[in-house]
Amino acid sequence: MSELDEHLRKLLQQYGIAEVRRRLRAITRTPRVPPIPRNAREYVSRMNPPMSQKERLLVLAQLFEEKRFLPAAADIRNFFEAYGAAPTKIKARQAAIPLIFRFLSSLSDERLDRIISEGAFSGPSELGPIAEAIKARSGSTGHGGNTTGSSSGKETELEPPRQGRKSNV
Repeated sequence: MSELDEHLRKLLQQYGIAEVRRRLRAITRTPRVPPIPRNAREYVSRMNPPMSQKERLLVLAQLFEEKRFLPAAADIRNFFEAYGAAPTKIKARQAAIPLIFRFLSSLSDERLDRIISEGAFSGPSELGPIAEAIKARSGSTGHGGNTTGSSSGKETELEPPRQGRKSNV
């Protein structure tokens, strides 16, 4: 009989088979990985910064969830570049939550207040009216702006170059 068999026999005699099985299951079970927070507010609520800072971080987390703060991955990259931090590649907003809020927790309360009050890093959504105006203007000049046609031989800036004609040269 092997040494292991002897030890097992002693354990079974001392504790019984049910207790030995229960303990074996407990020690062979894979350790539980803490769940990844589903959203920014949940992540911030698990953090332990000073209370005044936590309130500000929760405001930013709410804005983040509403896509009013760092609405796109490109905005997140720009945010880190603006502060001189070089993050790893950011493919999705949700995956960047820990990076963003750990970094934000290193900022002063005054800096967080400025980010909140100025709407800094809220993305291009504030440019919406300008983009709509440009689109409307280009739409009116692109399709109906040239009433004389292109018989002048000169193409307008908005028209794509003509293709399909062979040169006789």
